[in-house]
Amino acid sequence: MILLVSRVFPPRTGGIENYVYNAYSRLRDVIVITPEYDGSKRFDKNQTIDIRRVAIKPKFLQAGKLPLIPLFFAALKHGLRDNLKQIHCDQVQSGLIGCLLNML
Repeated sequence: MILLVSRVFPPRTGGIENYVYNAYSRLRDVIVITPEYDGSKRFDKNQTIDIRRVAIKPKFLQAGKLPLIPLFFAALKHGLRDNLKQIHCDQVQSGLIGCLLNML
């Protein structure tokens, strides 16, 4: 099982979002930990991969690098519960989460 920690994932639009989605939507046994966005539920219904959304609240945690905090705790929860073989991160900033999970 692969755990992907992604700060940006569709339905949010952008280059990294498209790249990460296209790379991981073709794999099997992937769990994606990513923030909740407008339209996430509708998007997730049509996917073949396991997308687990994190509601980033309170609002001040949505700015800058602060979303990494709730993403870390969600990834830790799934990392301890699921049989993971690899942890992947979409950006350098989320790579910190992968390093911390690896140490644990």
